Amino acid sequence: MRNILTTITLAVLPMIAMGQTCFKDGTTWETLRCGIVSGDKEPVCETETASLNGMVDIDGYQALKMFCSDATSKKSEPYIYIRTDGDKVYFKPAGVDDAPWYLMYDFGLKVGDGCDVYSSWNIGYYPKMDKAYVKCIGIDQDRESGLTAMTMEEYFGDAPDVHKSEGTFVWYKGVSSSLGVLFNYGLGLDGLSTRLMKVANDGEVVYSYVPTSIGNVKTATFKTKVNGLNVTVDDIGSSDKVSLYTVDGKLVKEAVAKEGSVNMTLPGNGVYMLKVGTQAMKIVVGK
Repeated sequence: MRNILTTITLAVLPMIAMGQTCFKDGTTWETLRCGIVSGDKEPVCETETASLNGMVDIDGYQALKMFCSDATSKKSEPYIYIRTDGDKVYFKPAGVDDAPWYLMYDFGLKVGDGCDVYSSWNIGYYPKMDKAYVKCIGIDQDRESGLTAMTMEEYFGDAPDVHKSEGTFVWYKGVSSSLGVLFNYGLGLDGLSTRLMKVANDGEVVYSYVPTSIGNVKTATFKTKVNGLNVTVDDIGSSDKVSLYTVDGKLVKEAVAKEGSVNMTLPGNGVYMLKVGTQAMKIVVGK
């Protein structure tokens, strides 16, 4: 059995704005990756962003170009190509003309069905591509995100009767794995823990794993003014991100400050939380 890094416990609440098929132009996925770097005793965490940007004709298919970046690097060339066929999502390593298409997701699996899927996070090892057998053991609506959640059991090998189960995780139908979009499986990865944090399409948040809640609001130094359903946030950095949450942690809107100010429109009366960096403030509208 391979060693598995103990998943780092985060005080987070997963929420969803709306469900949709996300493998389309303009979608971005943010994944938190934590692992042990050689010589370090504590895990090092970084956020990796994958984005679909632009179409290209590959092998007679209209495919999407996926780019990947992290805090230290941003690749100007595609990492992989993505195409869909019904509920199935395939990927092909970029820059390798004779590479085949590999199955990444099959969101059409029924309970009891399984299939082989190939790793899309380590294509640098091409043509040696790791794979795992995954089996759908349950389908339900995720109570907190609202998405259709497929509980997947992972087997490192060809089939359940060949290798022992590595455990279970979730595929959010049409969206991603709970481990991150590139981590369509990966419970048995040595020294690595991953978590899907956010999915958005053209700026509209589809899924967010929120790192705060209304119950732990700190004193804020920024200023706010509420006029009807409009709120103005002042005295913030020129490039600070302002996030608006409902009281139960749902991300409603995000905006980046221009010249130290942001204007946002609230969806309705109620209590909200505005968050700027590590600071947050309650906003009461019509109460």
